[in-house]
Amino acid sequence: RFIAVLLVLLTLPEPGLTKDKITMVYRPTQKAPFISEAPSNEGLWKDVFSEAARKIGLEFEVKRYPKKRAYFYLESGDVDFYPGASFKPYREKIGYFIDNCITLQGTMLLYRDDITINDVSEIKKYKLLYNMGGTTSFYKYSGVDVKRNTLIEVPNLDIEKAVVMIKAKHSDFYAYDITAVETYLQKNEISGVKKLPVRYDHVVDHLLFSKKSRYYKEKSNSDYDPEKALGIDNLPYTLDESAIAYRFQKALKLMQKSGEIKSLYRKRFEILSRN
Repeated sequence: RFIAVLLVLLTLPEPGLTKDKITMVYRPTQKAPFISEAPSNEGLWKDVFSEAARKIGLEFEVKRYPKKRAYFYLESGDVDFYPGASFKPYREKIGYFIDNCITLQGTMLLYRDDITINDVSEIKKYKLLYNMGGTTSFYKYSGVDVKRNTLIEVPNLDIEKAVVMIKAKHSDFYAYDITAVETYLQKNEISGVKKLPVRYDHVVDHLLFSKKSRYYKEKSNSDYDPEKALGIDNLPYTLDESAIAYRFQKALKLMQKSGEIKSLYRKRFEILSRN
């Protein structure tokens, strides 16, 4: 009986060794190089966020749900953050925007091979593809005036589906992360579509941290200007320094400053190119 009790005790975790988890939520589709298609969670987001979590003594986990459900769990606090989100008033009520410190490199505009353009300014009156429930931020960052175009919203749109639709002339243009598109095209030896790369200067991406998360705590923002429109850089509140969310944000910024995120970025693309 003594040996049996001893074996049970040996299998229990030592006090203080069980770590809390910080949970990222994302839809099941892939967004290379940031995350693979579910059930795999491999990608740059996991590389970066798991390391930031480790630095503040937390485990890291990923949950995959359709986007509406993902935001439902974000709003309820059952998950902690969504990795990439642009500012919208309804999202501001759900969570706090934190620089995810993974700098966007640019957009790759894919378009039909029978279209001839020399500059982004010429992209008008064309049909633009974008993901249902997503944003048109890749077009806007590139300087495309989306109001002058027809927008075609497609559920679960990814690079592969976009290429098929453009080749079949169901649409004219598709804009997505430049590195992800270049990696996909090279890996799959795609032909029959044209490319227009647009490089960014200092475009910042954000994660949305749930206000209902146990790791979130806010305080009033003394820099808030009520005369200006609400935005990521102008909110009446900010993160409290005692919050885990603040420590997570600080860990990401230190990783960016030290060059650690750049190193993880290079390693991720070395893996993609080998595969």
